[in-house]
Amino acid sequence: LIVRVGCLLAGVSFAGVFLGDDYWWLVLVMLVFSFFWNATLPQFEATTFNYLGEQSHRYSGIRLWGSVGFIVAACA
Repeated sequence: LIVRVGCLLAGVSFAGVFLGDDYWWLVLVMLVFSFFWNATLPQFEATTFNYLGEQSHRYSGIRLWGSVGFIVAACA
C-alpha cells in the first residue's frame, strides 16, 4: 500500500510540469516528485526481493530486462 501511494503521489506531483513553465515552479515540482519517487524505489526493490525469496539470484535478470525495456521505450 505504501509503495502504491508513493507512486501515485509521485505521478500526481509530476503532472505539475504541465501547469506552468516558470523555472522555480519546475524546481518545486521536481523536488516534490523526487521526494516521493526516491522514497518509493527502495521499498519497491525490497518488495521484489521479498517476492523472489530463495531465488534472489533472479534479481539481476529482472534489472537487466527492466533496463532494456527502458532503453527501447526511450528510443521509440
